[in-house]
Amino acid sequence: MPYSDWTTPINRFDLRRQNAYAKSVLGYRRTIFQSVSFLKKPLANASLPKAVQEIVKQVTNYDTQYTMQVEEVNEESSIYKLRYERNLEAARVGLAWLQKSRPNLVIVPNGTILEMGVIYRLARFMKIPVVTYEFGDERQHIGWHRDDESCARNIDRLWNARRDDPITEEQLERIAFCSFRRQRATLWENFARLWQGTPTQEEKGSPAAWSG
Repeated sequence: MPYSDWTTPINRFDLRRQNAYAKSVLGYRRTIFQSVSFLKKPLANASLPKAVQEIVKQVTNYDTQYTMQVEEVNEESSIYKLRYERNLEAARVGLAWLQKSRPNLVIVPNGTILEMGVIYRLARFMKIPVVTYEFGDERQHIGWHRDDESCARNIDRLWNARRDDPITEEQLERIAFCSFRRQRATLWENFARLWQGTPTQEEKGSPAAWSG
């Protein structure tokens, strides 16, 4: 989907222009993969399966929470309605395309929010293997997950593989230093993301600071 902004409505002319730009950029990699625009693809039947309808609702809730930074979602808000409209379109186009093409594997960024979250869940619904990816905290690092959402940071497989390996003093020191830096809202080494913008401060009358 060639939307450059997930929170703002767009007219059809600008949408077609963005679509042409996306095709030109992705066209440089046509020897590796073929890009497919969902903008002009046929839609699935108007009546979607109940499970797909629930996918649209779930992802729209996540989108609204993510965008507004709230837990309680107002389904009458403009952002909810916009996200529902776009997620519904992605579900109808995506379902029709996946049913027709039936790829061996779906690779999608993130897997939790926006149209990306819809496509991830459609692939899972259709029992098509799917890989999600997301940029990590460190520069030049990407995390990949098979049949799982990258944002969920599910480390069950990694833990099962390494659970019996003893942790070293050097590893403990790195964990402690990373936590120390995050509490003080500063970067370190190759890490490029601040998880909070203000250092933790001790509340008046409190014996210790709380780091959330």
